[in-house]
Amino acid sequence: MANPLAYVGAALRHRWSWLLLGGGAILSVLAESEVPLLLGAGADLIFVGLLCGNPGFQRAVDARRARKTARARARQNEALLAELSPEQREHFLGLGVLATRIQENFARLEAGEVVAQQTRARIDALLQAFLRLLVTLNDHKRYLGATDRKLLERELRDLETEVAGEPAAVREIKQRRVGILRKRLERFEQAKESREVIAHQLASIEDLLRLLHEQSITLRDPAGITQQLDVLAIEAEEAENTVRELDRLLAFDLELRTLARREAG
Repeated sequence: MANPLAYVGAALRHRWSWLLLGGGAILSVLAESEVPLLLGAGADLIFVGLLCGNPGFQRAVDARRARKTARARARQNEALLAELSPEQREHFLGLGVLATRIQENFARLEAGEVVAQQTRARIDALLQAFLRLLVTLNDHKRYLGATDRKLLERELRDLETEVAGEPAAVREIKQRRVGILRKRLERFEQAKESREVIAHQLASIEDLLRLLHEQSITLRDPAGITQQLDVLAIEAEEAENTVRELDRLLAFDLELRTLARREAG
């Protein structure tokens, strides 16, 4: 169900809402009285209230919002897929096929359509998290490949050696650069650890989907899948948290590199 404000907004955009308000405004101008406008506004409020409480209208609004969300997600996925290697893209699309089979298997069970609907959103969220993790993994690989750790370490040693013999003004600047380089080396280590975390999370999501597929084949009682649904939701949330954290890490390192170039200049 959408936010109630979404129903109100949709009702206000309904043609009858515009007719009531517009008709009242026109009659007010013709009659040179504000009474028709007030009556039209009152009738519009009643109309909007009744329409928002109508289950059919709510379902139509929910379906329209769902289609809009699906189109936006499809565009986002296309952009993310374009960043993957052909092998990664093929692997991800294969998981999508597996997810479709899971839905089909659940739908065949008695009352399984309810379970299929419950799992669809969570599996979609899990696949979305898997895709974002893949893109983030590629970002970290590029970052680690573009960062010469030995060069950073050598530059840090040279600066630490030079600092002691420099005048106060120059020493202060070089000490700031030393601090920046140390932070960059720390971020480099964190990035290496994060790459391992991503790899394990990707494997965990794939294992979870394959387990769910096996269960969808052998399961006879749809109620038995409830716990697995909770696991899906938790795994998707953890993956999203990982992506957000690693995005912040890369953004912070970019700031450090910019600051280092400024201090060096």
